[in-house]
Amino acid sequence: MRAIGVLVGALAGAAPSLGEEVAAIIRIPLVNHDQLQFFGTVLVGSPPVPFRVIFDTGSSDVWLPSAHCRACSGSQRYNGSVSTTYLDEPENFQAYYGSGAVAGRLFYDDVALPALAPRTLRMGSVERQDERIQQFESEGIVGLGFPALASFTAPSFLQAFNVSLFSLYISPLPSDPTPSQLILHGIDPDLEGPATTWHYVSLAEEPSTAGFWAVPLRGLAIGSASVQHKASIAVLDSGTSLLLLPLAEYAAVVTQLCTAMGGCEDGAARSSLSCSDCRHGDFPPLTFTLGTTAFTLQGSDYVRCEFNTCMPQIDKSTSSFIVLGDIFMRAYYTAFDVTHRRIGLACLNDGRCAGGLKPPLNLSPVLSWLLYAAALYTHAFFITASGLGLKWIVNRYQARPKSTICTPRLV
Repeated sequence: MRAIGVLVGALAGAAPSLGEEVAAIIRIPLVNHDQLQFFGTVLVGSPPVPFRVIFDTGSSDVWLPSAHCRACSGSQRYNGSVSTTYLDEPENFQAYYGSGAVAGRLFYDDVALPALAPRTLRMGSVERQDERIQQFESEGIVGLGFPALASFTAPSFLQAFNVSLFSLYISPLPSDPTPSQLILHGIDPDLEGPATTWHYVSLAEEPSTAGFWAVPLRGLAIGSASVQHKASIAVLDSGTSLLLLPLAEYAAVVTQLCTAMGGCEDGAARSSLSCSDCRHGDFPPLTFTLGTTAFTLQGSDYVRCEFNTCMPQIDKSTSSFIVLGDIFMRAYYTAFDVTHRRIGLACLNDGRCAGGLKPPLNLSPVLSWLLYAAALYTHAFFITASGLGLKWIVNRYQARPKSTICTPRLV
């Protein structure tokens, strides 16, 4: 999750070019944990051991919890001594997050997926985790960004499995019969919906956007009112739960929301905006223009409500770009085209990108700690953006890798 740039090329048309893909699609079901955490399973080592991981389009490294880390998140642990394909790498690493860090040692081992032969990757074995990270339901991270974002994983996950196109479908509800899923090597027409048109937006190509699924942001509106915005980039990030806005844009959106709703609460210590005595339908639509296409979220898409208390899933950031997390991808089935360096978004009903077609979001009894975890997911993004600049400077003066790799980055 991270950075900035500019350049566009959105066009309406048919679905991504499946005819260009020679590999059969690989479907990885994702657990939808209350619309805030999404994780699937990879197999690591020989014999293969299953690990629940976040598939993160905002990063490119892979790490798992070590057998030496009892306090790490999840229940599964990586133990290289029982894997016949394990190879130690005599280097340590640290990965910094918005609310803490993970640290451990590097290693090589096989990673496998359903119906695909194992591939050998350089990964991290985490021995220490921040307390907040320990509360994650998942056990590790698999980055789906470009190689430029990787700090220690090589080859990247996408390179290792020769993935030139993948798509991410977020189910409307955790109990939906069609689960959330990551699809490698293509898209699933059955997930598109009726009368679908795919809109494509080319990635921003400035140096500061290298490695990110970052696209040009041409407009921001709340209801019928345009919002002045300095941000020129939006990043589609499956490792972030919410919608993240730079401080100025956040303040402008909140002001207009509060005006439309007749008042709301936004404490500095809170990670969310709260409005009382309201319903999904009371909230104005929120629109992001990516490239030349406007994509709208209705109140039911970006607000969680229960007992007439609603919480827009919007957070502030100190970064200069907008982050479109899982909330956005829940509304729009998303394709990530590695070969053509573009993102595709599926719009239903003859291609109108008006949102509001999924069941409304509702709060759950365990929301308090989930929002706590969500804050880690979201705020961690910004650390990486800043870290990329630092990484570039450090790399300019390094003749060779040091024994410890520091990676300011996230999920």
